[in-house]
Amino acid sequence: IFHGKLRLYSKKYNVDLSRWVARIARIKKAKLLILPAYFNTGPILEHATLSQKRYIKRYFENVNSPSIFSIQNISLTLNLPILISSYLEKAGAHYYISSLFIESDGNIYGRYRKIVLSKYESPYGIKRGKELTIFNTRFGVKIGVAINKEIWYPEIYRAYKIKGANLFITPLNPLNYNYYMVSIAARSR
Repeated sequence: IFHGKLRLYSKKYNVDLSRWVARIARIKKAKLLILPAYFNTGPILEHATLSQKRYIKRYFENVNSPSIFSIQNISLTLNLPILISSYLEKAGAHYYISSLFIESDGNIYGRYRKIVLSKYESPYGIKRGKELTIFNTRFGVKIGVAINKEIWYPEIYRAYKIKGANLFITPLNPLNYNYYMVSIAARSR
């Protein structure tokens, strides 16, 4: 477990920080590196106003963008699977909040698009995902991801359990969360 600080709107700095953390993870013989929520931009949706909507949409990236490509390259170079717990995705004309699983060969082996949107995300035209995705790792762990406020919906965790997930990752945006309430919700899930 590593603690670092992301900088808002600073993709280069944040990707460099991810590269540094990946090297530490490789030295410590980690089996999986899990990057924090919005690893490349920080939680910009919660910090922006609707008047900045056009500006914010520039930070949504497709899977071929430089920051995702950099993480794929890090994964391949260090032979380390990486889970991008959440990032702002642009797919064609649609915007999503997504998770990606990159295996140690640098290829993307799974994508989950957030199903339950919060009041911060809906005004930006972000679309809901359509299905739960389980990320199968090479070491036998099946991972389910619930992003931010999805922790409050037990149906998601139940559906993941029925689909066979045995590890749940919930990347939380650090804003507006009461630690005590979140810890109770996480334990009950």
